[in-house]
Amino acid sequence: NMLTREIHGHGWQYITADRIINEGETLLFQILINASADGGDISVYEGLDAQSGRLVGTFVSLQNHMSSINFHGIFLDRGLFIDVGTSITGVLVIYDTLKDENPNIEEVNG
Repeated sequence: NMLTREIHGHGWQYITADRIINEGETLLFQILINASADGGDISVYEGLDAQSGRLVGTFVSLQNHMSSINFHGIFLDRGLFIDVGTSITGVLVIYDTLKDENPNIEEVNG
């Protein structure tokens, strides 16, 4: 399950499962996490998966609380992958692809 909105590389994705957000150079601005139980977590990777990517960090949220992590445009040159852990109901990722098009966006929901 995913909702997206992107134009000229500037965009957001709302995800509920592990996902490649972007392949290649990415500026990560903000992540918002919504958890259904205390200790719900996500892991952010520079790369295309958890095995080969470099861990940026693991972030934990409280139950029924929207946690906001601000990155202020951290540069990730190998892409952006989000590993959604247990007890997470959704993750909003705000980013810039540094390109006009993102191959990971199947459609734009308006």
